[in-house]
Amino acid sequence: ELLGYIRYVEDKGTLELTNFGAQLSRKSLDLGATSKRDKTHLAGTHGEGFKVAALVMARHGYQVRFEASSYYWSFRFGGPDDKHLYCNLTPISEKKLKKEMKANRAKTSQGFPRELRANNWEDVTVRIGRLYGPQWGERIERQQFLSWVKVAIDLDQPTRVFETVHGTLIQDEIFGNKVYLKGLLLETTSSAKRFKFGYDLMEGAVNRDRQRLSDPASTANMIWQYLLQRDSGKDYFYHGQDAVDQSLKKTPIQLPRCIWNPLRRFNLARTVQEERCHLLYNAPLSIETDTLYSAGVKRALMATLSVDTRTQNLEIVFKSGSSAELDLLLEDSQLQVNEKWLDFRASHKDAPCGLSRLALSEDLVIHTFSCDHVINEL
Repeated sequence: ELLGYIRYVEDKGTLELTNFGAQLSRKSLDLGATSKRDKTHLAGTHGEGFKVAALVMARHGYQVRFEASSYYWSFRFGGPDDKHLYCNLTPISEKKLKKEMKANRAKTSQGFPRELRANNWEDVTVRIGRLYGPQWGERIERQQFLSWVKVAIDLDQPTRVFETVHGTLIQDEIFGNKVYLKGLLLETTSSAKRFKFGYDLMEGAVNRDRQRLSDPASTANMIWQYLLQRDSGKDYFYHGQDAVDQSLKKTPIQLPRCIWNPLRRFNLARTVQEERCHLLYNAPLSIETDTLYSAGVKRALMATLSVDTRTQNLEIVFKSGSSAELDLLLEDSQLQVNEKWLDFRASHKDAPCGLSRLALSEDLVIHTFSCDHVINEL
């Protein structure tokens, strides 16, 4: 569905912006009047946008005329010193309106698609530039028009983006240090922290000049956190340039350096080994039922640690191994051990012996602990 169009006519130096299915009322000229208040998904809530825009354009010598609600809305300076901005409302002739409405109904009834042409009784059109001839206004030059286009991200779209519920991370280098709020470019100051990437934020508050975004860094961090957590329930593991093994039992996805390095710098991403340690450290305590075999493993492990003065005071804690693949982790004075070593079959998976092979082939259940090599392997 067409929402409107933007047309720049270079040979005339004019710009036309049309919003289909829109209306302007006399109240729209009041400062502070807006239909966007409390609509957080929309940009602009101050109720001054189009009035201030008309003022700025007129101040730069451009002619400004709106066509809406069957009226021409012409903005110009006047008064004793030509410093007062006036808006003259002139009704469009009834004859012209009827003629255009009739032609529009005929095309619609025949199933023709909507043309890029404004219907001034049901659309809002803004015309800027040299509208009435060379003696009446300044031309809009091509470079000026192209610079205006860059204010809206939908008109100057990046190619490398990550979209999140909090906003969009923009990787294109030419968008570096650019911050948008709901698609509109914000002005930056020399004192503001420089961003390597660009951001289009969905939340934030600015003043009337689209300046002084409150705490953009925290919102940008929310985007990074979302990217990290987006696939937390899926079998993916993001990594940098380092080699990846299959110990995490997840599909490895390599991130480009421009993404991986900032994540590492601010401790927002982990290597494979760090992730394995993280999983075991945060795993719940083992709830395995004590057996003769597990009791034997614990006694043998405690005896082994007591031989050396450096390890004899370590506290042994067994952790659930349902999500952790690491065998053991030394954290301060606590030795955390994967509970798989308390089970005969699981502990022999990577350290088989004659007894384990026999038990596997004969489907035997081994209750007692007689495999000291398991402790050596651990």
